Amino acid sequence: MFMFLTLFFTSFADPEPIDKTQNLVLELLQEPALQQKLEKSAIQGMLKYLDDKVGFGTSQILTSTQKDQMLEYRRGLREGYGLRVQIIDRKGFLIEHIFEKGSAEKSGLRVGDVILSVGEQSLMNKKEEEMISILHRSSQAKIRFDVLRNGHLISFDVLRGEYELMPVSVYGNVIQIHYFSQNTASLLKKTLQEKKYSPIILDLRNNEGGLLEEVQKVFALFSSSSLLGYRSFIDGKKEEIRAEPSDVVFEQPLYILINHQTSHVAELFVAAMMFYKRAVTVGEKTAGVASEHHFYPLDDEMFLYIADSQLMHLEKRTWEKKGFEPSIVVRSAQPIVGNRNIDVQLETVLRLINPP
Repeated sequence: MFMFLTLFFTSFADPEPIDKTQNLVLELLQEPALQQKLEKSAIQGMLKYLDDKVGFGTSQILTSTQKDQMLEYRRGLREGYGLRVQIIDRKGFLIEHIFEKGSAEKSGLRVGDVILSVGEQSLMNKKEEEMISILHRSSQAKIRFDVLRNGHLISFDVLRGEYELMPVSVYGNVIQIHYFSQNTASLLKKTLQEKKYSPIILDLRNNEGGLLEEVQKVFALFSSSSLLGYRSFIDGKKEEIRAEPSDVVFEQPLYILINHQTSHVAELFVAAMMFYKRAVTVGEKTAGVASEHHFYPLDDEMFLYIADSQLMHLEKRTWEKKGFEPSIVVRSAQPIVGNRNIDVQLETVLRLINPP
């Protein structure tokens, strides 16, 4: 792989036309730090050519700081309010989970609160895209949330800050895997052994993926099959992705909740469970992210982050920009009946388990 990239970046037989073009632009524009900008633009152009040619994903140039932030993100560190929400159609956000030691927990927000406005922006009668934009676009360090709690309107000042995704949590009889970070499989195994759920409901909604090795371990908890999928490389070669056998295999009926934010290796897990007919999936089409990126240093401060391989499901096809449809499609927008917020996707699973 590295040899391929080396050849790619040294493929010009004569560098003189590039040097002449750069010198001409420098002479015509005479801007400060222009040479560095031109070099970056040239690299971006080569990366775009690579991405267009291969089609594995979007490659980037990163500073060392951005690289470190990316690695922290992979480990489950996040920047934000420290909460997870579900949309209540044209009304607001239902807080479905609050992460430990995050800003939302410190401010006094609770699971079950309904956020009606963010800052000065009301969420009433807004479309889903507008609501999400209002929640995420604020650049203020502190922002006011107006929430409905037990029929009362209460305001909270919430700071943006760092928090860590706990990989596994439980609500009701549901196990939510927030992210496949380190120790996800061991925590899930411990939870299943303690709770003894039957059937098992896994919530993978908003799970952006994480560590492939943890997905392999989680897969082994539910399947005696070892083959999970494939990895495809730029040169056309493919390798198998296999899971080591687990000392415990949970054979109870399995239901998995998914949505548009279920992404990357989480999608690989879902696809394998569906392929082996091991689980019923409920929710919405997944994100469609299968590309894998790796770092290539240019110098101590600059790195290339290149999409150089792609995950494939067991039918040896990628799901990049396609995603997976669940067994049963249910939109995520939550209606309100009386004073009760309904998670319509979870309610669908519960009706499948206990028909009326």
